[in-house]
Amino acid sequence: MRICTWNILLGLRLNKVVEAVSTLPDFRDLDLMALQEARNIFERQTPEIVSLSGLPTHRMTSVERTLLRAIPPQKRIAIRAESDELRVYVMHLDVIGFAHKLEQFRAILSDMAARPPVGLTLIAGDLNTFGPPRLQLWRRIRAAAHEADLVEVTHGLRRTHWTAQKLDAIYAAGTLAPKHRAWTVSVRASDHLPVFAEL
Repeated sequence: MRICTWNILLGLRLNKVVEAVSTLPDFRDLDLMALQEARNIFERQTPEIVSLSGLPTHRMTSVERTLLRAIPPQKRIAIRAESDELRVYVMHLDVIGFAHKLEQFRAILSDMAARPPVGLTLIAGDLNTFGPPRLQLWRRIRAAAHEADLVEVTHGLRRTHWTAQKLDAIYAAGTLAPKHRAWTVSVRASDHLPVFAEL
């Protein structure tokens, strides 16, 4: 199975996105594409969603709570699509708030735990983990994922954004082959690079 997750920057360079998808060999034989910031590009339908807004703030520092109150709130959701054998969450976490992002990720994990088991579960998208690489945020998200029996198949990637930050990830749980691989493609159609994984 080949998966791609890509934040396409509101489709501002949609022609470049379409060109990349139609010409780059990495997109060939793609089984799943998880897009973020694709609003108003596709027909409006009501997706199955997990709300990532209005979560408890008691685990956050007062500085983080103040920052979140100072910024106009964005409605964040994770879209869930599923069948009897596969469940997929496409996520886009907030830009501000380290503990807040962790709570958003845990909201997805809670939804996953409350649903009937399937053969394979995938969580893919933009975690917005800006900051120095030694920050504990990735470790805390990885620990939460590990507790939920998820494997970060993109663990070895160092850069998924033009600023040389790693912001995007793909997690998997269930029936996984012992070997998998992940990579990015350097294409300037967005501020994020498309992130691929083969399971």
